[in-house]
Amino acid sequence: MNTQKSDFKWYKRNLRKLYEQYGDCYLAIKKKTVLGAYSSFAEGVHETEKREKLGTFIVQKCGPDESAYTETMLTLSINKNTMEERAFTRQHNGIVKCLSACVTIGQTPRLSPETLEAMAEAKRISSDPSVKGYKNMDELKTALNS
Repeated sequence: MNTQKSDFKWYKRNLRKLYEQYGDCYLAIKKKTVLGAYSSFAEGVHETEKREKLGTFIVQKCGPDESAYTETMLTLSINKNTMEERAFTRQHNGIVKCLSACVTIGQTPRLSPETLEAMAEAKRISSDPSVKGYKNMDELKTALNS
């Protein structure tokens, strides 16, 4: 098993203890050891890469539960007869779970509050010029070093 996968499994198994010790932060982890606790993901990468080679450590959000390492992506798909609301929950180690709810066309769609909130946030972010995006790791690394 590669080191990052092993470290991620260790992080998941120990998340509650880590949260009790470090609180709400981002942890740099290598070989099942916490290298540092940081206020942002970017700071964790930037500071840790001064001592460790990129690709040899992980930086993970430290939080009270699995929401620290999962993200939900919401999609709507419409075909001739149904509208389907799907929530894809991706753990940072690549595991994807799909939750679906189908509504027959003609019914008023009942989108969950989380879906509506995520759609509003996506719209806001897509038109907000102050939200910086990166096309690749080199761009991110350049931004971190500036």
